[in-house]
Amino acid sequence: MLPNYLKNLGIEYHIEAQEYLLHRQGEDTEGKTTCSLCSRLRRGIIYKVAGELGANKIALGHHRDDMVETLFLNMFFAAS
Repeated sequence: MLPNYLKNLGIEYHIEAQEYLLHRQGEDTEGKTTCSLCSRLRRGIIYKVAGELGANKIALGHHRDDMVETLFLNMFFAAS
């Protein structure tokens, strides 16, 4: 849906698909949250690809689901 929307607006875009958690396989992560690791790996890929594309601006966004998930992660895993 998004590519068609951007194309109709004449906005140039790039979609990058990469696996970034393969090195975590086999590790004991039960009961642990890996959100911060996942976030850092994802941002690293975004910055790398942006540089390759010659982009000088990156727009990151969150939606309601992200906010709710972050709230619960903080409540259950980061609470003291």
